[in-house]
Amino acid sequence: MSILSRKAYHAIHDLIVTGEMPAGTAVSEATLARRLRVSRTPVREAIRQLTQEGLLEQIPRRGTIIRNIGRREFEELYNIREALESYAAGCAAGRITEQQLAQLSLLVEEMGRMSEAAARSETRQLSQDGLRQELAIDKAFHLLILEASGNQRMIEMLRVIRTRSDPSRLRLSAQPLRLIEQAHAFHKRILGALRARDAAKASEAMGEHIRCGLQHGLGHFDQLHLHPGKTSDAVLDGLPGGLRKKLKALNNAG
Repeated sequence: MSILSRKAYHAIHDLIVTGEMPAGTAVSEATLARRLRVSRTPVREAIRQLTQEGLLEQIPRRGTIIRNIGRREFEELYNIREALESYAAGCAAGRITEQQLAQLSLLVEEMGRMSEAAARSETRQLSQDGLRQELAIDKAFHLLILEASGNQRMIEMLRVIRTRSDPSRLRLSAQPLRLIEQAHAFHKRILGALRARDAAKASEAMGEHIRCGLQHGLGHFDQLHLHPGKTSDAVLDGLPGGLRKKLKALNNAG
């Protein structure tokens, strides 16, 4: 991908992950190109890549839309992550370099600072921007360990799997402090095991970490089932103007 295509890719990915473009929303090349102030070519390339990764899908007579991920698929993706990333952590314990350990340590320290900042806040939660940063730190931590494992095919597979599961994690507007502290504690455990070159403990800690993330995510899906979010544009497409406005008004009132 070109530099502009990569820029468009990250911008559109961010809109999906943060929920600004919710599941079911139609994706328009022209609209996105105007919003991102680029030509349609890099936007088209970015859309193609996001479709291959499973965040977008082509629907007959509707075009490209933001793909929804269901509870079952989310659980399956995390089960795959647990199996592969636990194995990767074990492999990494015997291969990781001092430079990679230093990088992981820096990420653990930064997540610790975010945890402390959340603890000092009135809400004792991360904001949407803070949650986005925490996700980026968590992602970097996991990808560094995958790279340390040396298994390139597994790295490529897990990047796609994580891309598909990330949007579901960010549809909560904030994250309770205990979850940030829990993630930080797991990262410290994993880092300690890697420093000790203990493959069994690294694998065990990584598996527990991902299982905890799965349970939180499933709880989020159950919460959405009981308290559904805002109506997507897909529901409103094609309705007469007056009816569309009334439905949107009810949507905003909720």
